[in-house]
Amino acid sequence: FYAESTLENKARQWLTGSTLWQDFERHLASNGVSVYRFDEGKPAMSDTERAVRFIHDLEQRFGTTGADLPQLLYLALPGSAQSTARPEEGYPYAESAAADNDYALGKVLEYLSTTKSWKQMAVFIVDANAGDGVDHIDVDRAPALCAGPWAKRNSVAHENIGLAGILKTVSAIFHTPNLNLSEASASLASGCFQAAPDTEGYRLLQVDKRIYDPERAKP
Repeated sequence: FYAESTLENKARQWLTGSTLWQDFERHLASNGVSVYRFDEGKPAMSDTERAVRFIHDLEQRFGTTGADLPQLLYLALPGSAQSTARPEEGYPYAESAAADNDYALGKVLEYLSTTKSWKQMAVFIVDANAGDGVDHIDVDRAPALCAGPWAKRNSVAHENIGLAGILKTVSAIFHTPNLNLSEASASLASGCFQAAPDTEGYRLLQVDKRIYDPERAKP
């Protein structure tokens, strides 16, 4: 998908900054959509630990009480890029940070697929930016994934989608008006979805500890 900018600080304004995402959260809340943002965590915390705390917090607030999950959940897992190898901390390679990020995402999806909200859930996974790598098509391309019972599996959507299109798709799901012109003029990520749900849950694959050891990563 189109990540709007190769510069991380600019791109993060779309996902986490007050210039758009927080305005989008307030906009949804003003239209009756309940919002939950998980911001806990030190910058050096592993993504696996962030996922564990996110799951624990949801369980304590909603799972153990039987309450419904908020309609919009937000979680940042910032460790998707390569980083400095730290073998003593469970990161023997620069690529180990990406393994941490993948494992954390797997834990979150496995948990969400066990909740009673799963049958109505859509999960959007996007990178904050395209990084500093230029591929053969466009410098601003970055991965975007859709998961959930209504998401097409083993499929590639071909709409020209950017971050504004992700927000427009969220607005369409909640039947709320668009926040601004960028969202209103964006394409919907309709190609991600299928007409009938597949409610089979996700199961976490264990990480190869030769690449990343979550038990040694700093909390």
